[in-house]
Amino acid sequence: MKNKFHTVIFPVWSVENTRIILVCALISFLGGLGGALLLHFKMKTMGIATWHVGLFALLVYFSYYLKGVYQKYMDCAWDVYY
Repeated sequence: MKNKFHTVIFPVWSVENTRIILVCALISFLGGLGGALLLHFKMKTMGIATWHVGLFALLVYFSYYLKGVYQKYMDCAWDVYY
């Protein structure tokens, strides 16, 4: 057994995916915050549209996060078992 299997698995990302993840995180934060503020100030249509843009960016971010966690898990499993 080369490496001990870790109980906490942090995602691993390539350099190009890191930029996408940071941009998606920023868009989702600003979209959610902007949508909430627009809804608070009674601008329903723009608030809902902005919130959905933030939600879509969050889903893209989450898909890259899961892909990174899966890749890190497979790297750990490969090191442990082979």
